[in-house]
Amino acid sequence: MLRPVKSIYANIRNSCQNFKNIVISIKYDEFNNARVAQLLKNTDTIAQLIDNYPVNNKFRIILYSNDDLTKYDGINIISREDGIYTTKIEDDFLAILGKKTFESRISWQYSFIYEKMGRIYASFLIPDYRAREYIDMIIASQMEIKRMDLVTIENYSNINEN
Repeated sequence: MLRPVKSIYANIRNSCQNFKNIVISIKYDEFNNARVAQLLKNTDTIAQLIDNYPVNNKFRIILYSNDDLTKYDGINIISREDGIYTTKIEDDFLAILGKKTFESRISWQYSFIYEKMGRIYASFLIPDYRAREYIDMIIASQMEIKRMDLVTIENYSNINEN
């Protein structure tokens, strides 16, 4: 399975700022974007959110894959040789969370999305001093869509101390 490159974590660990890794999960069939969910489930692919804020409820993502993704609709090639593609993703929960965090001026340093055991996971690397506030935004976003069972907080850990 693909993982974010070690240099990303090295940059975070070597920064002057402390970061938390907040990982949430959504059931595969609850994730709004079936096309991307299917792609993540059926290929060796990890997605990276480019935007901290959705435009028309969509985020741009970069897909890193060991598989050829050109057979999927809406996928643009950045580098076929390196397995790098781009597309847009739409999900109600992520859109609400993105809007709330934007209004509060919270941004993630990096965010990755992947599929594992029937769930879609999103990992957010957040500055430590804003991490608890980000957890509050996750809960508030669930409340706004009236689905407290939609998202599970899977992990809340330090990045810099590992």
